[in-house]
Amino acid sequence: MKLSVIILASGFSRRMGSQNKLFLPLGTSNFLRHTLQLVSALDCDQRIIVINAADAAQAAIPPEFQVVINHTPEQGQAHSVVLGTEAASSDVYLFLPIDQPALTVQCLKPLLIKAAINRIVYPVVLDKPVNPILFGRLFRQQLLNLTGDHGGRVIRDQYPAACVPIVSQAACFKDIDTVVQYQQFLAKQRLK
Repeated sequence: MKLSVIILASGFSRRMGSQNKLFLPLGTSNFLRHTLQLVSALDCDQRIIVINAADAAQAAIPPEFQVVINHTPEQGQAHSVVLGTEAASSDVYLFLPIDQPALTVQCLKPLLIKAAINRIVYPVVLDKPVNPILFGRLFRQQLLNLTGDHGGRVIRDQYPAACVPIVSQAACFKDIDTVVQYQQFLAKQRLK
């Protein structure tokens, strides 16, 4: 079964204030570089990044990535999902956000093991579905029809029989959405 990994990196990071989340420092790296390295380490058939033109010009994106420019990121997260899906040609699509700096290949393995063309696979932390999310190609048309700022969770909620929730560790899937969360994450990293 072929896997396309799609990095969603064209959002506005509004809750981060004036800071661009993609380029926030993360040790000797940054959020974007961490995610690119993570995807490079995955055994997959296609690596896609959906990013706006200005950020793409600043980023050193490895050549094995197919770069999809989102010229209208103001259309919301669903538009990035549509663009990534249009570019994808595999059996399953793993959508990765840019804001999970603790994510590792090991964290993703349980999701990838359960992947199938007729499944929607995602981690669950404390009984709550979290990102990333993996869709089988049977949901391609639904992904292409998304609008607004909802992303794939709308489809997940419409097809509960296809869902495969994977109970997971909170530390792996922590989203960093605000300056305070970012500072807390960095403080925890220093203590390790």
